[in-house]
Amino acid sequence: MGEEKKNTEENTGDSDKNDGSLRGNGDLVSHKISITTEAEKTVSKLVLRINDGFEGGRVSRQDVASWFLLRSAEKFGDDELQQIRSEFFNERDYLSTVLKKAKGSHDLPKELRTLLRSSSGVSAEKRKAKKRLIPDYTNEVINSVESDEAAT
Repeated sequence: MGEEKKNTEENTGDSDKNDGSLRGNGDLVSHKISITTEAEKTVSKLVLRINDGFEGGRVSRQDVASWFLLRSAEKFGDDELQQIRSEFFNERDYLSTVLKKAKGSHDLPKELRTLLRSSSGVSAEKRKAKKRLIPDYTNEVINSVESDEAAT
């Protein structure tokens, strides 16, 4: 992966290629990606359909897939972005990301804190914060105790 190869019959596995518009002068550098079986079947059907009766050349699976990717990218908007994110959303990955952020900031989003507390059976109320022992508070307590002892 990541290796660049010239687009030739040897590395694409496609024969009967000519210099199509996507390949220019045949010196196009290609990159390989994996697609699902369903996507491969769709691309293959499109190639057969395009090449059937096309006497001016031949297209390969790579040509068709590249053509669609380039045209789709031009029209790719926020709706498509949200659709893809929704389709590939993974709750565990999201929880892991939130946990990593929480470890860095020492804070969880309020909704997640509420969910965690309710699912664990712990009340949603926070514990009361203890008064911190600061010199003023400590001296007030000592003075109060001393004045109570002196009065008795």
